[in-house]
Amino acid sequence: MCPVGLTMLCPPTAHAAPRPMSAMTVIPMRLRNGDLQARVPEHLQQHAAQEFKLISRGVNEMAAALETRVAEAAAETERLETKVAERTKALQLSMKELEAFSSSVSHDLRSPLGAISGYCDRLARQPEVQEGSKAWHYLERIQARAVEMGQLIDGLLSLAQLARAEVRRQPVDLTAIAQDIIRNLQKTDPARSVDVTIEEGLTALGDRRLLHSVLDNLLSNAWKFTSRTGSARIAFSSSVSEAGETVYSVKDNGAGFDMAYAGKLFKTFERMHSQGEFPGTGIGLATAQRIIARHGGWIQASAAVDAGAEFRFTVRSTDEGTTT
Repeated sequence: MCPVGLTMLCPPTAHAAPRPMSAMTVIPMRLRNGDLQARVPEHLQQHAAQEFKLISRGVNEMAAALETRVAEAAAETERLETKVAERTKALQLSMKELEAFSSSVSHDLRSPLGAISGYCDRLARQPEVQEGSKAWHYLERIQARAVEMGQLIDGLLSLAQLARAEVRRQPVDLTAIAQDIIRNLQKTDPARSVDVTIEEGLTALGDRRLLHSVLDNLLSNAWKFTSRTGSARIAFSSSVSEAGETVYSVKDNGAGFDMAYAGKLFKTFERMHSQGEFPGTGIGLATAQRIIARHGGWIQASAAVDAGAEFRFTVRSTDEGTTT
């Protein structure tokens, strides 16, 4: 402590920092806390040392530049958000128009298709048309194409309805669904002998109707693509990934496909085999992929030509109620 009367001669102690320097140390803290208008006041710089003035000027310039950049970034973010909102609105409108068009066209096609099928059936029963004749074969082909067109229309309607359908989540017994689907497939083709393995206790939290559609597509495909396999095998099972999520699998030892074309697999109307080899519409897997996506999951495929295929998918659980 300095003697009385000698205070002006004593140097300042370490803990008694000059006021300008104290103000300087506060500025970075204020900037860090979001006060982008924080500056070293001018009046503190007037009688300060030259070094302090230079540092103060640099701090203020840095703060001003930071405020400008943040304002520019905020403006750009707002512009991009507006642009994204506009494009999202336009996309939603386009999707609604496309869904309405698809639904309208599908419904409009049903009437003439039904008429064609009906006329063919009546003609085939005419006395002039004998079974096995050229006319009979022509009518048979027309009927077959009418059935294919009907399946295509059903697929289009399914896709159109899927985009609007509400996903109602509830515990779903996938094992029971798979068993029911296989029973129906066996009824339609009782002559076939297929070794089917379905794991017990497979469940998921999702929309029962939509998940039924997924399994119906995958198991029906497995049934179809093993139709030319000697000892056909189909398995529906599950495993747990490293991330702890349940991964479901539908696997067969049927025709398989070339993985070089796997990019087309889940696209609408894309097919891996010709209509002559295995009939189909090219809509089933696209529908399955969209349903799985709406459940927050993923679906992948692996295969080899004449060595079967495996489709693996997940269904993400949610605790936000039974409707999403």
